[in-house]
Amino acid sequence: MNREEFIESMMVLGYTESGADDLIWIAADSTESNLTLRAFNFVTAGDDQYEIFLPGDRGGYFKASVSYGVPFRGSLEDAYLWVYNDRAGL
Repeated sequence: MNREEFIESMMVLGYTESGADDLIWIAADSTESNLTLRAFNFVTAGDDQYEIFLPGDRGGYFKASVSYGVPFRGSLEDAYLWVYNDRAGL
């Protein structure tokens, strides 16, 4: 799922275009100065791979995980799909 497909899919869930776009920040690395309080921070992990960092309730950030607690790592398209599935409750 690319960015445009993500926004269109999120609008079906009731998000506005800007609301869907505001969920995600693409950061150069995982240093806290590059991360934001947006719901999802996509961080480059080399070789066209990304990790997703989430802001914690009490400061700091943690990696989003898939089944069995394995941290997410995948393409940018996979990251958009992961966020969509999370918000859609899939």
